[in-house]
Amino acid sequence: MDFEILKEIGLSNREIAVYKSLLKLGNTTTGPLVKLSGVQNAKIYETLEKLINKGLTSYIVKGKIKYFQASNPNVLYEIIKEKEKKLKQTIEKLKTIQKVKDQENETKVYEGLNAIKSIFFELYEYIGKNSEYYVFPIGEQLNSKELILFWSQVLHKQRKMKIKIKSLPNKKWKKIFQEHYKKFPLIKIKYTNQFFPTGIFIFKNHILNIIWEDKPIAFLIKSKKNYEQWKLFFDEQWKNAKP
Repeated sequence: MDFEILKEIGLSNREIAVYKSLLKLGNTTTGPLVKLSGVQNAKIYETLEKLINKGLTSYIVKGKIKYFQASNPNVLYEIIKEKEKKLKQTIEKLKTIQKVKDQENETKVYEGLNAIKSIFFELYEYIGKNSEYYVFPIGEQLNSKELILFWSQVLHKQRKMKIKIKSLPNKKWKKIFQEHYKKFPLIKIKYTNQFFPTGIFIFKNHILNIIWEDKPIAFLIKSKKNYEQWKLFFDEQWKNAKP
């Protein structure tokens, strides 16, 4: 079983080994714990102290001997909540020192799926809840497992913010959209016989152009005039397309 996620929330290898051993042993002294966990005797108390401070371990004393036991694994959720709370506080502090230039026109470049995912989340915040954006999507690449997972994550936030999408793929890709994407709520899809530029996302005052290669790259152009031209073009094509 993979416990790498425990490292991501701040547990060390020793802490993971000791906590897992405590779950197996129940109430125990350090002797069996050292043997099962593989953590050196010289480090066992230090590791237990860290687990106690994180709320993952407690102990009782019987005849001057400490018996340790693991807390319910649900406590891990509380650790995540506390980290999330601290992260939100840090983000607010960072915003106060961020120098923001609200330029009318600018271009940014993003490389890799994670970077592109972050710009979608940023654009969602920009256009706000209950808004709408428009897409000339790509085609066969959308059938890959990597992009199905990518869009399920991106569209999860879209659903939470109740953001509507109008998507205009070529009818050649209808089967892919019917199978993987039509099921998502708040997405209207029409199909066209025309071959338009693909990977174009039309957000308020922004055009996001994504090129889906081995290492995806995205170009974000902020321009009200460019947005209005693309939006007008999309609306005209939408009128002529069919569900």
